[in-house]
Amino acid sequence: MPIFTANFLISVILLSALVMMLKVNKLNIDDDRSGYFQIIFGIMILSLTEIGRTYQASGLMAGIPFLSETVFFNLLHWILVITGVTLLLAGVSNWLPLFQAYRKYNAERVHRLEYLKKVEQLVGVESRTDAILAGSLKYMTEHFPVSSGVVLKYSSSNNLLYLASSIGQSKIKKSNFYRLNFNETGWKRYCDGVPANSSGMIRGFASCGTKPDILLPISVNERPVGLFVLWLPEKETLPHEVKMILNTSADIIGRELGALATRLERDSLRNIGTWQAELSSEIASIGDTRGRITTLSAHVRRIVKADFVSMVLLDKRKGQYQRFTSSSAGSLLIETLVKEPDSTLIMKMLKTQGSWSTGKMTEDDNDSLDSFLKMQSPKSLALIAETNFIGSGLLMITSTSVDAWKKTELKKLEMIRPVLLQLISDECTRHTTEKLQRRSNRTSALLSIVTSGTGISQISKYASRMLADELGVKMVRVSSVSDDSKFLDSKALEVPGSLAGMVPENGSLVLSVMPHHERMLVEGHPVQVRHGKDGAEIQEVEARQLFVPPIDHLLIVPIAKGSQVWGVIDIAETESSTRTSFDEDEIRFVMLVADLLSIAYADRNETSTQSTDINLGRETTNELKSSIDGIIGSIEMLRSQPVAGNEQTSRQLSIIDRSARRMGRSLEIENEPVS
Repeated sequence: MPIFTANFLISVILLSALVMMLKVNKLNIDDDRSGYFQIIFGIMILSLTEIGRTYQASGLMAGIPFLSETVFFNLLHWILVITGVTLLLAGVSNWLPLFQAYRKYNAERVHRLEYLKKVEQLVGVESRTDAILAGSLKYMTEHFPVSSGVVLKYSSSNNLLYLASSIGQSKIKKSNFYRLNFNETGWKRYCDGVPANSSGMIRGFASCGTKPDILLPISVNERPVGLFVLWLPEKETLPHEVKMILNTSADIIGRELGALATRLERDSLRNIGTWQAELSSEIASIGDTRGRITTLSAHVRRIVKADFVSMVLLDKRKGQYQRFTSSSAGSLLIETLVKEPDSTLIMKMLKTQGSWSTGKMTEDDNDSLDSFLKMQSPKSLALIAETNFIGSGLLMITSTSVDAWKKTELKKLEMIRPVLLQLISDECTRHTTEKLQRRSNRTSALLSIVTSGTGISQISKYASRMLADELGVKMVRVSSVSDDSKFLDSKALEVPGSLAGMVPENGSLVLSVMPHHERMLVEGHPVQVRHGKDGAEIQEVEARQLFVPPIDHLLIVPIAKGSQVWGVIDIAETESSTRTSFDEDEIRFVMLVADLLSIAYADRNETSTQSTDINLGRETTNELKSSIDGIIGSIEMLRSQPVAGNEQTSRQLSIIDRSARRMGRSLEIENEPVS
């Protein structure tokens, strides 16, 4: 019984060994199939031998010929045992070393995959670029035979590499890193499949006295962002599979850095959107221009390092340029430019809607700057231009210490566009409302002077000074028409101080040598003449009587009551002026002043009763009321525009509206019949 049990256990053990070997076959151990099969057949023969021994011991072999004979069975048994053992030993001697090598290879493979797993875990939990690069470099030295290495970050703005981290004894001195620069041709070759260590992506290693063993580029969307530089111990090489794993880890890092940059950019844009709304609200709450520009400049300096923040504003309706300049010290300079800025760059930007230019200054850029910017000698310049139907604005940001701003900084500057557009609209609208309010107050004052019985000369002088100031012109003459309509008798003259002695204020002007004035008297409506335009000419004799020739623009407005012309308002500009013409708003304003003057001129020529003298005349009153209705209509138009939607603008328009309506009521009272 004990022999039977022993044989049975040995059979079970051998069969179990056979099953295990068959499972090993599934591991694809294909390096030596003959040794493997020798082991399998050896175990099978020994298993069959022990099974036969078990059957013989239990008496099951008694009826089988030959096998029931003990001598024959024992002989066959030992022959099979010797054969099985021989096959087993031969197979083990051939296959076992290969199996051990496979186990070693498998352990190394697990070790390498563990490295990739660590890198993936690192990029999954870490959000700092430098920490990801430094940690990955550390894992490389722990899992592979790397003696030393560095991580370099690439700056596309200046094509230089900067040290991010190092480990071991670096073969490059820190003072020599500036010698390294990126080779775009080498990078393209790498992207096309040329091995990284022979693509020549980095120039300058020879001048640093070393040659790296492994280069691992880091890219984001096929754009280089960095590089692992590795050195191996002497006479050490890395298998191709290890290099592939290292390249895979660099790809994982690049992919995660790209995703990280996308997340940061999205969060940044979300924060910028909040900042943009807060800035717009803050600027809208500030009433004066000085405070608005100062606030905008302060916000710009929080984004980039800037020495000067300057804004050029063009009011299209007035053709007027203004410059607001804020220095780093906080001072603000406000200038009203009498002509276009002497800069081809600025004018080009103002005329190009939504244009954007920035970067390191070149020699051509410096030549295109105006004298103001040239004095600063900027190294970098950012220009943001915006325009709408009433004005254009150009925000100029200069730095004398920064060669080039970062892309993230420029994206933040780009978000200023809506705020800049709001500022342009508000400033142009504010100028318009201030102009309407000022003109309304001045015409009210002129009406009070006219109805107070003041002399014609004083009234005319006040009107000429007012027109010269409001229109920005230097030559205004107010004259009355003689009774025989052959002369103009000058009542007031407004000219620059340098011409005051050259042009007589009083005296008579001969109408027969003034063809444009004769045409105005015949037609009875304003005449605008631009010398050399549409075949029109302003003859020297006509110009000499009025002012000092040559005259480039001339506006002639009659002082009339109905068909009766009592006087003339002459406004002129010389060739040195940047004005191209008088616009409709300016002409309507001059006509309103002429209507008010016609009251005084008509009153002087009327010889009717006292009641008639007090009456302003139905026709003149209707003309004044039409002009006042035009002002009220302009106010309603401004109120309907989106740019006039803030509280301050609405308040100013309300003041102008009340003043205009008060003038209308005054005319109605003056026109009431005397009982």
